[in-house]
Amino acid sequence: MEISAFCATYCRPQLLEEAIESFLRQDFDGESELVICNDYPEQTLVYDHPRVKIYNIQKTIEKMGDKYDWVIQHTTGKYITPWDDDDIYLPHKLSMSYDIMEGERADYYKLSSCFFYENEEISRLETNNLLFCSGMWRRDVALLDGGCSGAGVNADQVIERKLYKNSKKYIISKEIKDTYFMWRYDNSRPHVSMASGLDPEGRTRNDLRSGAKTGEIELLPKYNRDYETMCAEAVKRFCSGDIEYKFYDISEKP
Repeated sequence: MEISAFCATYCRPQLLEEAIESFLRQDFDGESELVICNDYPEQTLVYDHPRVKIYNIQKTIEKMGDKYDWVIQHTTGKYITPWDDDDIYLPHKLSMSYDIMEGERADYYKLSSCFFYENEEISRLETNNLLFCSGMWRRDVALLDGGCSGAGVNADQVIERKLYKNSKKYIISKEIKDTYFMWRYDNSRPHVSMASGLDPEGRTRNDLRSGAKTGEIELLPKYNRDYETMCAEAVKRFCSGDIEYKFYDISEKP
């Protein structure tokens, strides 16, 4: 197996369907798999596809870091890449990342820019150094130092710090044309990154369970919007100066 994408999901099947569709549209012609961990015991997610593996586990994993570790340990690929259930990846994400990793003999690669999607449109292109979900890394590098066991909502930052530490060579693309990642931001939808106070993960799970369907759920991957066209048009708007470009300092590691 060349590439394993991992997805940690909880009670968001409608979003997950779009994430799976995003994976199935990838133009990478090598071996790849999407490994999904669903730890909401009241939902059994079903989708039959040879490259998509869904683990429905019957006990909720309390910490995000432990959940990341669990699903990564169930992957088999030479390269590992995150695949969040609420984001969108354009078709060249896997192929371009793989070509750079192989061609440059890199241990870690990621973007510095993304399409920022809010209120059902791409409001801007954004550059920062926290786009963990756009990355790809070598499997042996990912498993060093015990993963991110015990980490909470900052699990992505914990992994990334270890990737920087353990990588002999890492690459961050600063080319807008390379951008393949759509960060979907919606402050009306429960998300662990927006929760505050004690136990933000537990509070987010409670919010997501409210009114959620239970039992067996057959997933039907599809896009609800034409995201690929939206991204292409956003690049044109950026080039013509009609779209905001929000820049953060990316000179420092997170």
